[in-house]
Amino acid sequence: MYEYVEGGTLAEAIIEARRFPPPRRLGRAVRILHDIAAALATMHRLNPPIVHRDLKPQNVLMAGRVPRITDFGIGGTGETGTGEHQALGARMPTVLQTAGSSKYAPPEQMFGSPPNPRDDVYALGVIAYQLVRGDLSALPNAGTADELRALRVPTELANLISRSADLNPDRRPRDAGEWERDLGALVKKKTATGGPPAPP
Repeated sequence: MYEYVEGGTLAEAIIEARRFPPPRRLGRAVRILHDIAAALATMHRLNPPIVHRDLKPQNVLMAGRVPRITDFGIGGTGETGTGEHQALGARMPTVLQTAGSSKYAPPEQMFGSPPNPRDDVYALGVIAYQLVRGDLSALPNAGTADELRALRVPTELANLISRSADLNPDRRPRDAGEWERDLGALVKKKTATGGPPAPP
């Protein structure tokens, strides 16, 4: 038995966001992303970290304004950097080592690398870009930084998106904790300055 979550998926929320003017869409995106990042950061802080590995809008249910991450079916424990959990990654069934949704999984995951929190960070960058654009088909590319500046996306968020969607995992934030921290500061700043609220 599963809980029924009435609000649909984040994918539906992204499509719905197309009708919002950019400032309203941005305010909503920041709040949603902060909540998702906080949940991921909690998983990434565990020892060993838990890596979702299939984070995408269809796997985030919207309970009102609260996003809930679901479907950990191909998730795994990440390496701690000491090699301590490499055996767990090695025991992952071969079919799951390269599993993931191609739009949201980084190249190294599709080539069978062990689970790493940076896998989820990559997916978060793609989701953030789609939320800001209001377009499920949009994917970050070489011109992403310029495009985000043109949309008046705050520098903190634009940098997170660009770095997180980098094809080189070493250039990405090491886990979702940086997203949680930077977006938390952005939410506080917007609240203090009377910035756009996050509508339902």
